[in-house]
Amino acid sequence: MEINFFQTANVQIALQAVIDSLRSRPIGDSKAQLLRDILGIIKANGAAFDEKCATNIGWIGSQLEGNAQVLAKTPADDKALDLFIAFVYRFIVEFDLSNINDLSMELGSFLDFVRTNRYLFTEDAQRIMNYADHAMPIAIMKNLLGTDVLSNIKNVEKYAGDVEGKFSKWNKDLDDREERAEQIKASLETYTTGFNFVGLYDGFNSLTTEKTNELKKLQDAQIFMGSLAIAPTLVELGVIVCNLANFDGIKYALLASSVPAISLTVLLVYFFRLSVRSVDSCKSQLLQLELRKTLCRFVQNYVEYVGKLKPEERESIAKFETVVFSGIVATDEKIPATFDGLEQLTKLLKVARSN
Repeated sequence: MEINFFQTANVQIALQAVIDSLRSRPIGDSKAQLLRDILGIIKANGAAFDEKCATNIGWIGSQLEGNAQVLAKTPADDKALDLFIAFVYRFIVEFDLSNINDLSMELGSFLDFVRTNRYLFTEDAQRIMNYADHAMPIAIMKNLLGTDVLSNIKNVEKYAGDVEGKFSKWNKDLDDREERAEQIKASLETYTTGFNFVGLYDGFNSLTTEKTNELKKLQDAQIFMGSLAIAPTLVELGVIVCNLANFDGIKYALLASSVPAISLTVLLVYFFRLSVRSVDSCKSQLLQLELRKTLCRFVQNYVEYVGKLKPEERESIAKFETVVFSGIVATDEKIPATFDGLEQLTKLLKVARSN
């Protein structure tokens, strides 16, 4: 079970309070300075101490937190300081016992200092430290012997048999599944033709989407060009309506402007005609694409079917192939190019000029 003690907010706050309060002790106080350094390491590595010190967390975790709160309020109390160091010493010893690797230099220095200068601590603190060095490792071992971790070690042979049996069952299942996979593979190969036509349908569907978007743009352009084509005429009419009272004064100006207005109108009508043709062409292409998509729905077994046909019977499928695999063209055979009408427009201008 995952333990979460040193990582909790309450414990982190309590340890930080001790670190801050110990700054009030005299400079050169080796106990206070060493404890501050160790508490900083514990705070920064709460997850590791939760994992390695599970036994002492269960035994004295609440006491450690309570003593931290007491020491934070009375940092000058030497007995409270020694007692708190003793509790921390127990956790560091268990951390050392549970850790395969060597301790860090800071943690090792803390253990060495306590063991070398134990006479500097109170009797209560010394008793806790002696327990941590001698009796606590045995108590921790006894505690572990009663857990499922070591109990399961006794059943290694039984577990090995169970694992071997499971591996045998898994191998059999894998063989069965491999055989089933081969059967599925053989079945899938029969659907290759069908999937090819599904891909062909998807291709036509993509073209349909593109042509639909193109048709919408062309229709918008058609509306725009139609509106633009009647704009010069509307402008001329607007000028006439606004100047009816003074029509004689502007009639020559209107006559002069009518020639470019008519020319512009003819040119815009021509481009409007082109837009109409483009819309009709796009609609025709969409119709052809829809026809191809419809035909593709009925040819799942097309290749297989053609392969079974006799040579004299294959002509019946030729029309289908012609429709499906022919290019997409417009219904109108001749669509005017952009500048096809310039010749007629030039003739019109020459006539207007001669007049």
